[in-house]
Amino acid sequence: MDDRQFSLLANLIDGLDRLYDQKSSVIDTYALLHATGCALSGSDLGEDIAAAADGVLRAVRSGAAEPEKNRAALAATDALRVKVSEAWGEGYLERYPPSGRDPK
Repeated sequence: MDDRQFSLLANLIDGLDRLYDQKSSVIDTYALLHATGCALSGSDLGEDIAAAADGVLRAVRSGAAEPEKNRAALAATDALRVKVSEAWGEGYLERYPPSGRDPK
């Protein structure tokens, strides 16, 4: 994973956390997913991000009240959150491998 992908995934994790904490709107989350999906198109996660963006866009367009939109967006991004976190964790370990020493 290159530095750009690593940064994009970290930003996406932060954005999904903001959605969960209700500090970011559903439309802002869609914009983040769409932009990240475009930036990572052709990558292992590109299709997953695009699919989640489509689900969030359906929530945006649903006409439901904000709490329902938020719940729908969380459901649409739940599996992606796990995949992105795992991929970012692997990238982290590539950059900062464990030293093998006991932290005493």
